[in-house]
Parts: sequence; structure tokens; C-alpha cells
Amino acid sequence: LPVSTDKGERKEVIPPDRLDPLTGLANENGLMAWLSEKGARIAADGKGIIIVTADLEDFDKIESAHGKEVSEEVLIEVARRVATCTGSEGIAARTNGDEFAAIATVVPGNYTEYAAEQAGKLAELIQRPVELPSGVIWIGGSVGAAAGPVSEGDNILANAREALKKAKRLGRGHYVVHKIMSA
Repeated sequence: LPVSTDKGERKEVIPPDRLDPLTGLANENGLMAWLSEKGARIAADGKGIIIVTADLEDFDKIESAHGKEVSEEVLIEVARRVATCTGSEGIAARTNGDEFAAIATVVPGNYTEYAAEQAGKLAELIQRPVELPSGVIWIGGSVGAAAGPVSEGDNILANAREALKKAKRLGRGHYVVHKIMSA
């Protein structure tokens, strides 16, 4: 929903039912709305999408050992890291508990290369420790990625989640890129 700011600038406001209140990222509803609302424009621009999904490993142990406040600070930091994978036209979301997704737009010829690059980047980012005033929290997780034409957004998301499951079976720090669909 576009609105005007005090300075007359146009800014998009995300409806509350599409927003994760803790991290400020979109939630699952916001992610799906983005796909349906932005998809036609992205397709008209001749671009496709890459979806990268991530899951923190043993996150429940962080909350057990350090408490809810620290675990929420960790989620906020991970959200910030995930958001670096969206590019200028994409979106980042906290889709469930300790699961995240990022969508970036890309020209079709770069699907495979860019999907692997973004998956590797995010896998590296979520292995880095989180430095908090209360101390350093070591985290880790796995990443899955898939790409294709935006018209296949639901399938791409499902494929990215399937790739994430495969990466989780390989263990912390791994990423898997689903075979790229052709445009």
C-alpha cells in the first residue's frame, strides 16, 4: 500500500498481517503476497526470481541456554543477514520460527550462477557467531535455493524448501541448489 511521507516521498507500507512483528521482515503471507503482486511487473521486465531458504540448526538449544530475550536478538540479527540477499527489488521473510526466505530478481541467463552464489553467501552468513552485549552466540544452519520464472513462484518456493531439506540432511553449513527450471 503506497503512502506519502511528510516530505512528499512515496513509501510502501506493509499491512500488519504480512509482517513479522519481531524481525520487521515479511511473514509467509507477505512473501506470498509479494509473489502475486510483484510478479507481473518482474515478468514484464524479463526477469526471473531466485528464492533462498534458510533454517537455523538447534535453535531451541539457544533459547534453552540463553533465554527468550537473547534468542529473539539472534533472530533479529539473522533476519538482518537474510535481508542482504534480496537485492533492490526483492523481499526477505521470516516464514516460521527459525526459518527464513529471501527472494531476489535476476535475468534468466544468470539463474544457476546467482542461485548458487546467494545460497553460498547466506550459508556463510548464518554460520557466523552473533555478538551481543550478553556474549557471543554461535549459530549455524542450512540453506536451500531454487530459481526460475516468476510465474512459477509457488513451485520455486517449494523447490527451495526441498533443497533446504536436502541441505539439512547433509548437516550444518551446507547448501543445496535445486535444479534450475528453464524460463
